[in-house]
Amino acid sequence: MEELDATDEFDSDLQTARRDFCQLEKDYHKEGFREGADVGRERLAQEGFNSGYCNGVEEGMNRGHILGQLNAMLHWLERMSVTSTDATDSVAGQLRALILEAKGGDDVTWMAAKVQAVKAQFSVTCKDMTGKVF
Repeated sequence: MEELDATDEFDSDLQTARRDFCQLEKDYHKEGFREGADVGRERLAQEGFNSGYCNGVEEGMNRGHILGQLNAMLHWLERMSVTSTDATDSVAGQLRALILEAKGGDDVTWMAAKVQAVKAQFSVTCKDMTGKVF
């Protein structure tokens, strides 16, 4: 009878050990998943920041380049125009409108065609004013 009690006790201990092992396995699995998810989120966040930073720098450079060109043309036009004409007023108005658009929050890459068109009008106006092509 005592032999049977020892076997029952051993089986009971074995079941408890298996149950504890299964619980530990589940706990470590959950913890591993959480750590993996945290590492993944951190990597994605860093990658997103890096990508966003590069895009922001590029956008800022484009915007600054466009604004610099537009402001330079407007400044030159205002300084060189002794008398206002329909042509100078038209080009100045277009430049001011494009400057406002470029200062807005929208993507400026689509503005290239508009800037080229106003540059062409600016060149014609300057040639009419000075006799020189710009």
